[in-house]
This record gives sequence, structure tokens and C-alpha cells, in this order.
Amino acid sequence: MPNFDGGHYFLTALIPIKNAEYIERDGRKNSPVHMVRDALAVLPKAQQSQATKDTTFNSPFACNTRTHFARLVVIDDVINNGHNPINALKVAIGSRLGDAQAARLNPTRHQPYDQLSHPYLFFAADFDASSGDDGELGSYLRELWQTMEKELRSILEHCEGFDCKRSSPETFYEYVKSCQLETTMSFNDYDYRLDTPGLRSISIPLLLFWAGAAALATLAGLLGALVTMIRSWPDFDAPTILWIATGGLGLALFYSLYRYVLRQGARSFATVPNTDLPCILKALYLQQRFTQFAIDAQGFDDRSLHSSFGKFLAEHQPNDLATCTQAPGVIPVTAEVRR
Repeated sequence: MPNFDGGHYFLTALIPIKNAEYIERDGRKNSPVHMVRDALAVLPKAQQSQATKDTTFNSPFACNTRTHFARLVVIDDVINNGHNPINALKVAIGSRLGDAQAARLNPTRHQPYDQLSHPYLFFAADFDASSGDDGELGSYLRELWQTMEKELRSILEHCEGFDCKRSSPETFYEYVKSCQLETTMSFNDYDYRLDTPGLRSISIPLLLFWAGAAALATLAGLLGALVTMIRSWPDFDAPTILWIATGGLGLALFYSLYRYVLRQGARSFATVPNTDLPCILKALYLQQRFTQFAIDAQGFDDRSLHSSFGKFLAEHQPNDLATCTQAPGVIPVTAEVRR
């Protein structure tokens, strides 16, 4: 399932922004796309640097304990890379020889190019989920609306088809779902397994036998049907119908083989243990504290090291995810080396 892999749901949505000429607000006139940009510009960012870690502002996405990553980007239009490459010498010679196709390829002629009918808001999120079902997406988007409704309203009110007056957690989910695209290349950066993921391999001998049987049945059916039709034209006798059925069986085998390979390829990797957001935050917290502990414990004898490590475990509670952990959306505190 492309949207789901290893215990994470990868949401991708393209939300159309209104094409109205302008919006008047507070005595100013702006286009909807500029209003969306303004709403994104004032959206608090995560505390991702030393300069911001001591501020009181944080990303509203940090209020959701399932969000690993989220991004909002305005896409004005697709990039036009210019004319398609053309062999100018071939076009020049062909034009002189009266080649109609060469004349159409004349590099001085206009070439059509793609354009978007709307500017779009690109929304991507990676969040914890137990499966790729719509129920997981629905529960996440409803939670997101409940934790950052104000910020989402300020952005989506300028998007096509979103009714702010009738908005709710349910309508927000339905709206984003209607704009969702299939994520075909997800990136899961927490898969630390050293062995091969537990996916059943396709049996190559069985695959070859299946493909060979389908090819032989299709070929035999088509050739047999053709020969019997020629002999019995214009009547379709029983052998003709039998050969057609044989060819149909071969095509059905080909289709079933195709669907089987697709189903095998769409299977997601198993969930990697301890890769949900609470576990990741706890790991970041312990990484920093244990690094400092290792620095401070240099030169300790066995008894002192054992005692100090016991105090470390009692203070930081490695098995308790709710306390002594890294706050969401905050850069980990770098351990200071004490000399």
C-alpha cells in the first residue's frame, strides 16, 4: 500500500487555491494565493535552531503527538523547461525536401506546454498509523483540526471548495481526502533493521510456469480460432468457440499474473518496533543525556560507574515514554562537554 509503510502513513495532497481576482481585507487588496502565503508566513515554525529554542513559539503541528513531519508549500505553476530538443539540421533538410513532419518540427514554431489551472497548496505529512486504511487518515486529520483549527482556517479559507462556515473535523478530513494523491515513493528514516524485511518472495519457477502457460494458451487459442474460422467461414462451429475460449483463458491467466505481481509489490513493510513519535522523542532525549553521562563518567572505577549509572536510570526513566522526554518540535539540547 503506497501511502503506508513501516507503521507510518505518508499523506500527500494538492489543494487548489482560489482564482479570484483579488480579496479586500482591512483596506488592502490581495490575491488568494498571496493571502495563503501570508498565512503560511506567520505560521509558527518548529524550534529547529539554537536561535529559536528559547522562544515561546512552536509549530502547531507539535501539538499533535503523531506527526513526525509536515510541510506546506505553495505551487504557482509547473516549470517550463523550454522547447523540446530538435535536430535542427534534420529539420532544415527535411523542409527543403518537402517533409511535412519536418516542417511541423520547425524550432521557430510555438510548442504547447503544460500549465496549472490553479495555484496549489502542497500538503505533506508523515504520521504514526497502524495501517493504510482511510480510518487512520481520518482519525489523524480530525485530531489535527482539533489541535490547530485556527491556523488551518486561516490557510484553507482561500482554497477552492472549502467552506469555513460549515467546517468541522469531519469536513476537514473529507476535504483533504478529496485532494489526496497516492504517495508512490515514501521515505521512512527510522527503519534500522539489519535483516531483510519479512516479505514473501515470488517463486521464480512458479512465475515462469504461470507466464508460460498463459502465453501458450493465448497463442494456441488465437491460432486455433483463426484456422477454424477460415475453414468454417461464415459459420462459427464448436471448435472455433473452443479455441476462442482457450485464448480467453490465456488472457485471463496473464491478467491474474499481472494482478498478483502488483499485489505483492504493494505490500508494505512491517512496522518497525519503537518508531512511533513518543519512542523517537524519548530516544532523542536519552541520546543527549547518555552522551553527557558518558563524558562525565570518564575515569570512574567500577563501583562509582555502577552507582552513577543506577542514578542515571532512576532520574531519566528509559522505559517511561510520558516523562523525561524530548518535547515535540524542539531541537534536542546539545550536550556540553565538561572538562
